[in-house]
Amino acid sequence: MLFDIETCRLIYDKIRDAIIIVDDINAILYLNPRAERLTGWALEDATGIKLHGMLGINRRDLLNYFAQPNKEIPIIIQNSDLLGFGEEKKIPVTMTVIPVKIKEKFLKICIFTLDEKLETSMVWDTLSQVWDFSRAASDIIDSIPSALFICKIEENGRMRILNCNQPACKLTGRKLENALNYYIDDLFAGKRGKELQSEILATRNRGIESKLEYREYTNDEITSIYRVYIFKIPRRRVGIIFEDITLLEMEKIKLKEVDRLRSDFVLNATHELKTPLMTVGGASEFLIENFDNLDRETINRFLMHIKQGYKRLNDLFEDLLDFSRIDTGRLKLEKDMRDLCKIVHEAVNSVRYLAKNREHTLTCLDGAREIKLPVDAFRIEQVIVNLLSNAIKNTPTGGKIEVQVLQNDGRARVEIKDNGIGFLDSEIKQIFKKFGKIDRKNIKSDIDIQGSGLGLFISKEIIEMHGGRIWVESKGRNKGSTFIFEIPPTNDLTCT
Repeated sequence: MLFDIETCRLIYDKIRDAIIIVDDINAILYLNPRAERLTGWALEDATGIKLHGMLGINRRDLLNYFAQPNKEIPIIIQNSDLLGFGEEKKIPVTMTVIPVKIKEKFLKICIFTLDEKLETSMVWDTLSQVWDFSRAASDIIDSIPSALFICKIEENGRMRILNCNQPACKLTGRKLENALNYYIDDLFAGKRGKELQSEILATRNRGIESKLEYREYTNDEITSIYRVYIFKIPRRRVGIIFEDITLLEMEKIKLKEVDRLRSDFVLNATHELKTPLMTVGGASEFLIENFDNLDRETINRFLMHIKQGYKRLNDLFEDLLDFSRIDTGRLKLEKDMRDLCKIVHEAVNSVRYLAKNREHTLTCLDGAREIKLPVDAFRIEQVIVNLLSNAIKNTPTGGKIEVQVLQNDGRARVEIKDNGIGFLDSEIKQIFKKFGKIDRKNIKSDIDIQGSGLGLFISKEIIEMHGGRIWVESKGRNKGSTFIFEIPPTNDLTCT
């Protein structure tokens, strides 16, 4: 190469004037930083481009001058609109062209000088543009709904925050002025903050834009989930966006849990169908084959097995039908003014034989004598029977079950208390949910684990349709439980 760009750069990079050097065919070899700023061209992009093409020169005298490759006469042109960005932003300059001959080759050093006043005006125009751009950039950053951090990577590898938006402040719990110039690992405290910084640096150093996942925990439970996008910015900068995907991920987790519960329910329902069917089928087959040889007592015993199997099947089908009605919004209430105390006593009497079979003491405690309110008597009795059956099944033989009807701040209140195996906190959160049957196969206690697991869910829906609420209280395993529901006295009489 005839012209040493590096040698010229040492000199021309410090000169205030714009300098462009071209070869004998007017192809650009060099632009100093000043020329880059005034033309809008970077040296690497401009190299090899013809000067008159880059500047849009259309003056005949200049075109003729540059058309003579061996021209050794300098030329000066005053106030020529040669530099600038586009046709509408040309800048008046004085252009001086100095031909230089090196090893039989002619180079042209083109020097562009600006008027001092014009230069000052341009500086202010540039500052104004920078200000407008900065404000626009700030508006853009603040309009991003996700948390955004712009950080500088220090020599020690830590990432200092240069800018961030309001969602970023909310994420870190700091005001904007308090977040700036902090380090990422300061704002995301603890081991996870260090890990996050290491992951971001590793991703940036690989030279790719990538995404990570960041989770926040409280007492070992996930409270927030973020998808973290990382993108490179020149001059040791990095952009980090935290997109809150908590709701999305939680919904995915819930869907997986519902799917698991649904599968468990289908398996359990299949078992619940199979057991009474086998009872009915086996007893029927035995009677058909041996009827003539059986005494009356034996026949009655097998008929009772068939009746019990039928009842279990019927109860399961009714639960499935009610579940379907609730799930599709087709469960309707038929309300009228009824005495809740009477409904409770009728429900208690209907399950006394179940309590007797398990040698339980079933007692109605003193309380309100009469509470009239608008209810669907059939559905409320269904709820009470469900709760009593649950207490009878989950209380070991010889247990105690107490029922009481009260008034609490004008609301009708029913309490069903047992001294059975009770509930863990995790079970209390689950029992009223759809497909919320609790697996108690591993509990070593004399309890009845049969049932569809739909009864408490259906009971909850019925009580809520009456404008009430239902819940359970328990101090833990083998410490008993108390199921409670309340109904307001003035819930709507119309069907819902």
